[in-house]
Amino acid sequence: MRSDGLMRLLGRTRASVLTQVARHRTQTTSDVANATGITLPSASYQLGVLRDGGLVASRRAGQYVQHSLTALGHRLLDADTGDAIGFRRDTEALV
Repeated sequence: MRSDGLMRLLGRTRASVLTQVARHRTQTTSDVANATGITLPSASYQLGVLRDGGLVASRRAGQYVQHSLTALGHRLLDADTGDAIGFRRDTEALV
């Protein structure tokens, strides 16, 4: 997990799912469920919410659905770690 801010924004489970997808180029729903310790239906639901929010893209690959971070998802995680353009974590202000 990256920070309390991300958990407060998305909720603990959704933040964990988003972070897990970010760790790999693509993740199946089963991969996400296993890595985060949630059920397959819960992983599917959480990924659907993240997809609806534009943070995750999903595509069917045979019998699996593969998920990857979108540009918006990357920007959210970058901003959460203070790496976004124009943000300095040490001052916590826009520069």
